Amino acid sequence: FRIEETNSIYLEGQPDVSDSFATALWGLELMFQVAAAGGAGVNFHTGDTKAYTPIGLGEGSRHAARPLYYGMLMFKEATQKAALVPARLLTPSQNVVAYATKSADDTLNVCLINKDFEHATHARIESRRNFKSAALLRLTAPSAGAKNDVTLGGSSVDDFGRWSPRQIEELRWRHNSVVEIPAASAVMVKLSRRRMS
Repeated sequence: FRIEETNSIYLEGQPDVSDSFATALWGLELMFQVAAAGGAGVNFHTGDTKAYTPIGLGEGSRHAARPLYYGMLMFKEATQKAALVPARLLTPSQNVVAYATKSADDTLNVCLINKDFEHATHARIESRRNFKSAALLRLTAPSAGAKNDVTLGGSSVDDFGRWSPRQIEELRWRHNSVVEIPAASAVMVKLSRRRMS
């Protein structure tokens, strides 16, 4: 199955809600939920002037990536050439969710989403496998309601649709390392069997 023409609110969305950074976190979680349920994909509804569009008209009538686009971009980074594998929180929470994917070279991507708009949290990642390195890719904005200054890996998508991470944090990996997830943000922890170059 495929989810068609989905988005946060019907009838072109709600300004200050459907065009806010919160949609990046919502969209990211929705795509993982659909993948975990065996879905083939999600179609997000678009349109230049609609509040809920992932790509719309920005300054100077140029198209620009909106917050939802960054959730889609993070999902792509977490799932490209990788398959979903089980992940669970030992202490269940309504505000924090975890998903994981594994690639053919045994790289494990653990995606943690903190939906609490006010409080940071910490997650301890426990794995039965040994990894030699860990890197963090963060999805952030000034607040859940922000419409601008959204970054993935410290970088924004440019006017031509290009993106590359500027800030990839190295984490000293141990079998039970702790990762901080600021309020209203997401982080992907990439665990590799090889040392980072």
